[in-house]
Amino acid sequence: MAVADAGPATWRKSPQPRFWLGLVCAVHALAALLLIGPHFWYEWDETVYISQVSRQAPAGLFTAPRARGLTFLVAPVTELTTSTVALRIYLAVLSSVLMYAAFRPWLRLRSGAAVPLAAALFTTLWTSIYYGFEAMPNFYVAVGAVATVAYFLLTVQGEADRRHLWLLVGWVTFVALMRPSDAAYLIAPLVVIALLHRSAARRQRAFVVVALFAGAALGSAEWAIEAYTSYGGLLHRLHSASAENDSGLHMSLGLEARAAGGPTLCRPCTRAIAPAAFAWWFLVPPLAAIGLVTLRRQRQALVGWAPALAALSLLAEYLVTIDYAAPRFLIPTYALAALPVAEGALALVRMRSLWTPRVAVPTLVGLLLVHTAVQLAILEQSIVRVQTQARLQYLTVAASLRAAQVARPCDIVGYYAAPIAFAVGCTDTPTISHRTAVERLVNRPGYEVIVLTTAPAASDTFYAGWQRVTVHGPHLRHAWFAYVHAPARRALLNRSH
Repeated sequence: MAVADAGPATWRKSPQPRFWLGLVCAVHALAALLLIGPHFWYEWDETVYISQVSRQAPAGLFTAPRARGLTFLVAPVTELTTSTVALRIYLAVLSSVLMYAAFRPWLRLRSGAAVPLAAALFTTLWTSIYYGFEAMPNFYVAVGAVATVAYFLLTVQGEADRRHLWLLVGWVTFVALMRPSDAAYLIAPLVVIALLHRSAARRQRAFVVVALFAGAALGSAEWAIEAYTSYGGLLHRLHSASAENDSGLHMSLGLEARAAGGPTLCRPCTRAIAPAAFAWWFLVPPLAAIGLVTLRRQRQALVGWAPALAALSLLAEYLVTIDYAAPRFLIPTYALAALPVAEGALALVRMRSLWTPRVAVPTLVGLLLVHTAVQLAILEQSIVRVQTQARLQYLTVAASLRAAQVARPCDIVGYYAAPIAFAVGCTDTPTISHRTAVERLVNRPGYEVIVLTTAPAASDTFYAGWQRVTVHGPHLRHAWFAYVHAPARRALLNRSH
């Protein structure tokens, strides 16, 4: 099968690739604002990150696996305002700008439509739209990974350019700030490629390897220092992070397939598989393979293999080492795989032995529209609708607690404590299973403690004698009860009598 020349002459007759890439990124921001809406309240993980730098509530429980990069990203807004709308708009714009900054250097490596198409393939996924709008690190790891591989290639293949080298360090640092473990899996194949890439001078390859390790070390430094100041040391934090994430040797591909159409967290993952949600996975390997062959024929094999190997490395991190599923885990893999897949799709269109451009282009566009429609349907029906109902529940419970005159300082314990505590302005404790931990909270002077449950407490439960608040209001999908321990308030009432 002959592949037609992909020369840039035809592309120059239309608007430049930079324009199309910018348009794709602008649509990415607008899609989140229009399809989800700027009033979208926060979920559990978001409140943990936001509360670290927000005036709305004290800092939530920051567990061992988390890193503070996302907190640094939201700080410019949360330090100024508690407005949900302001933060959502900021995140939509920020994710769009960073996506453009990540894919832009690829235009130095590939002329034509491949890079804008790769960005379009990435942003049409519901996970990209949704998590580009959430205060979660996975989308930012994805764009950081795309930029890292681009500057790696520009540095290892081109002339020694200090600017590219510093940008490589900066983007790896960015990824490590978001998630240190992701940075490790990202740079591992790149280090191997640099060491084996004999076409580059030894000194140049050494600089690239040093830049990769330096960026990972700089970005992970805060996490490592905090391990000693707050978690009992680096090894203890790593052990705690591993225990919380059910780390070990597993195979979670089936779990990720079950979660591809939602929920946002599949733990345990027992829902039925929805083939339409992940059927597009089967197109990725053949299209990527065609893209790799095409790039090899154009003597640019490394431009395809570098993102492909980095994507596989990040995929292995979550499929092999974690025993549960969340669609957001695969966002970095999707972003990197989009690059060789886009090359493959364009090469397929140009195979004149299969069809003419008049047939090929509408076919490709039609498939992309169908794929986008399926992704938007999943986003609307399985994600936004479900998450909106859940988050409106949190706000209803928070309103009931405020009506019950829960006052700061306070700590909310138990069922979905974090997003409700953030709305009320309290700290949170996720579990009620350890009585000693809850009683320790009760003994803190001046603190009100609220235990959230979905059923009335049994008479022998240690908090059964506390003031019980039955939650009423709209959006409740089941019963909610709050047991309030407010010794300071009772003491004030006793003195008034």
